[in-house]
Amino acid sequence: MIARLSDELCLLSTKDFVDYEIIDGGDTVVVKFEGADCRRVGVMMSRRVLQAMVRALTDLAAEAAPQDRLRLET
Repeated sequence: MIARLSDELCLLSTKDFVDYEIIDGGDTVVVKFEGADCRRVGVMMSRRVLQAMVRALTDLAAEAAPQDRLRLET
């Protein structure tokens, strides 16, 4: 499901990661998701942007991990 939040931002609700494809000689990546409405959606980005996103998500997951453990222990 894609929802327009404002003139500057659309929100993509994803249910599952499907696949990825590298195009343009390796400079561009298409990441494929299944949306909450079961439609497939692709997000195309440069490899540099993908690497920055992976770093940010890895940091976020590492920060969230201790909090998740605390919730499970209580």
